[in-house]
Amino acid sequence: MRGVFYGWWIVVAVTLIITISNGLANFTFGLLVVPMAADLGVSRGLIGWLPTARLVGNSGMNIVLGPLVDRHGARVLLAIAAAIAAAILFAISRAPSYALVLALFFVLGAFDFSMPGHVLTAVPVAKWFVRRRGQAIGYIGVGVAAGGIFYSFFHQYLIENLGWRGALAISAGIIVVTIIPISLLLLRRQPEDMGLEPDGERQGPAQGPLTWSGEVQWTRAEAIRTSAFRKLVAAYLLANFAVSGFLVHRAGMWEDGGLSPAVIASAFALDSLAFGFGAVGTGYLVGRVPSRFIAAGATLLQAATIAVMVAWVNAPVAIMVAMIFGIGGGSAVTLQTVLWAEYYGRASLGSIRGIVFPATMIGFGLGPPAIGILYGSTGQSYVVGFAISVGALIAAAMLLIWARRPQKEPEPLAAVVEG
Repeated sequence: MRGVFYGWWIVVAVTLIITISNGLANFTFGLLVVPMAADLGVSRGLIGWLPTARLVGNSGMNIVLGPLVDRHGARVLLAIAAAIAAAILFAISRAPSYALVLALFFVLGAFDFSMPGHVLTAVPVAKWFVRRRGQAIGYIGVGVAAGGIFYSFFHQYLIENLGWRGALAISAGIIVVTIIPISLLLLRRQPEDMGLEPDGERQGPAQGPLTWSGEVQWTRAEAIRTSAFRKLVAAYLLANFAVSGFLVHRAGMWEDGGLSPAVIASAFALDSLAFGFGAVGTGYLVGRVPSRFIAAGATLLQAATIAVMVAWVNAPVAIMVAMIFGIGGGSAVTLQTVLWAEYYGRASLGSIRGIVFPATMIGFGLGPPAIGILYGSTGQSYVVGFAISVGALIAAAMLLIWARRPQKEPEPLAAVVEG
């Protein structure tokens, strides 16, 4: 590892963790909707509440995890979360009833770190970089892409041959034997703990540790009082509502439209591939174009693709929509992490993300059941639900444009950490 800035090893570790964590079936949950509904004897609308239950559990835990990541790092926390999440995933694969599955999804949420932008994966990378933060965050988007591609086909194969229960059981085993050792061996809290500086840059010895002052540092209390904070939270709440509903129910819409399982799995995989390109490409745009404008553009791109999907349901359009939506998604997720660090600094980033994540995830939790309920109440049609999603994304883009970076004088990192 000598000669290579250790922050890049953090990027490699987090990328691998995100790739494997796709086994928790966040991105590929849409593949489970139909078989789970049939097996458990419930409607798709009720299945749509499972991601919501997971997010409710996740939201409460993030408030606790944020300050812990700031103080101690994510190394041990991630290993513990991986072990518990895998055990719960296996329990879900054996649950005999919808009620028990729903309860287990809630508990799973408390230890589920697979969501893009989660405090256990996004914050460690953001703390190691400032000038090259956009590129670093963009690179870990490759993990979302690689995991999405692999699990789109792997989960589809397992579902067809072993059922949804077998798919989850095998995924749980993979998580245990891979993520735990990666976390313990490679993750570290921040560069200052190893006598390094962000981005691998050197500074004069007079500055000492924990005194890098090249960025503005905000405490959580200070950040909450800014108008930019409120606009960003509202924007991502709306965007998450739209995106989650689309991700969970697009497979159902495509199945209703006569698309084959092979085409749907291919669309999921291409979405993931495009997500990676969008994330990496956005990383190189950060610093050249104002981040809030890139974020707004990505959000509008997602709105346009959902509108196209509602108008035309066929295999070529499904493939095209998945790829363009993936580019927008990769860009949007990258910008979520970049914007919070860019606006409020590294010192209290875990604490800030710990309250932001549950607030914005309200939208992510409400999207799937809302679309499912509208599907059942409008003659088994997704048109109304997805039209609302398009409107939510447009509103989110406007809020992002209006969310200007708050102003404050730079101060030493140590002063904020200790204060």
